[in-house]
Amino acid sequence: MRGITFFITSLLIMGGITSASAQDICEPLRYYDPDSTTVAFVQNMPTPLWAVKMTPIGIARVDSALIGFGMKKNSSTSDYDSIYIYILEDNAAFSVVDKDSLVIWPPIDTKEFVDDLYIITLNFQTPPAFLMPAREFWLAYQFRGPKIDVIRTLFKTPAANEARSVVINPDKSTTIASKIVKSQIPTPVDLYAETHVCYPFGYPVELKAISARMENNVAVLEWTTATETSNYGFEIYRKVSQSSSGKVGLWHRIGFVPGHGTTTEQQFYRYRDPNALYYADKSGKVYYQLRQIDIDGSVTSLPQVELAVGANAAQFRLNQVYPNPFGPGTQNMSSTISFHLPDAGLVTIKLVNILGDFVRTIAREKMDAGFHAYSIGSENLATGRYFLVLETPFGIRTRVVQVIR
Repeated sequence: MRGITFFITSLLIMGGITSASAQDICEPLRYYDPDSTTVAFVQNMPTPLWAVKMTPIGIARVDSALIGFGMKKNSSTSDYDSIYIYILEDNAAFSVVDKDSLVIWPPIDTKEFVDDLYIITLNFQTPPAFLMPAREFWLAYQFRGPKIDVIRTLFKTPAANEARSVVINPDKSTTIASKIVKSQIPTPVDLYAETHVCYPFGYPVELKAISARMENNVAVLEWTTATETSNYGFEIYRKVSQSSSGKVGLWHRIGFVPGHGTTTEQQFYRYRDPNALYYADKSGKVYYQLRQIDIDGSVTSLPQVELAVGANAAQFRLNQVYPNPFGPGTQNMSSTISFHLPDAGLVTIKLVNILGDFVRTIAREKMDAGFHAYSIGSENLATGRYFLVLETPFGIRTRVVQVIR
């Protein structure tokens, strides 16, 4: 972000982050054409080890990566799907600089991650994926999970740097990604992926402030710039999950706020997130990150913002039943109910017909705070509409479901 400074209003920055210091120079390493067409390669779990070759200009720290993917979960919610993230040496052995795994399901309020861009933050401690001396490396990642789960890896076509996107085979050989996906995507492709690296040579941006507050159960992010040079705008990301070690976080792009190009006048920005309470962690905190984009495509990742909403602030919420309708007359023999509890308590899930007559109990047990999901089978259910009733100490919620035989 060139030539942008910030006025101090209030600041909530998460501790323990390996974000750039005020002296670092940072840049994205991106080898695809952002204006080319985005396409998806569809396959079942697990995927091969996708990798993109990265070329930093000097001694560098890898602090985050951006990858494009989508996912549909067909297995039970007790079966976990994971992303494995690797920073690999550029040598025949592909030695691991650092790695971690990121569990991405559950929690989420549907059985599907939409095709989109997600940021992976790399908060490695010893060292933070530090490359010294300066050398090329590979960003590599693999999706693992039950074989019936579907992953959609995003690519850009036509390729701008086809040879940089590969699959690393078990014997350490590589295969150009275009050859792997040609049955679905006949044109040359680049992986829709990049890394963000920082160099210890001084940093062109000084973030003075960004504020976050709750307003009528909506998170409000506000920031102010003093001057701007070639500022295209700001992407807003919210953390949706992290690994058990806390080293790797998965971030979803939830919005974009246009910038003002080049100006010497003060500019005020605001973004509202109505879903903040649902994404609060067990400590009652929600995390955001802004990425400022220059008109030429250069990207600066700003420090993470922590918003405290209270330990039990996550709302009692019953999500839409998915898929709906379901049954033998559709492609889905079962559906899933998912919900979020602000605290532990006795929960009953039952199905009644449109006359109010009891049909079956799906679950009755004491459940912990957080996300839960249960499958609803269509066996012994006639064609028609039913009411799904969720009874908890925090209230009663209902959803209409339809069975087609």
